[in-house]
Amino acid sequence: MGKGDHTLLQEQAVAVLLEKMEVVAAMVHGFVYHEYFTADTSQKLSLMLAAEDHILGLDNGKKRYIE
Repeated sequence: MGKGDHTLLQEQAVAVLLEKMEVVAAMVHGFVYHEYFTADTSQKLSLMLAAEDHILGLDNGKKRYIE
């Protein structure tokens, strides 16, 4: 089937995932997002827009989020 060491590829993927999660966590620091988990659909959409505004308001926020 495939080539390469699947265990190694999985470890690399997890490492990249954890790195990206750390970046996102730093970007949403200071933004109150915990209400999202109990909000209704309308409130969730409002919170997502507020989170977008928060991230875009950071220095190089758009570039950092996309990368």
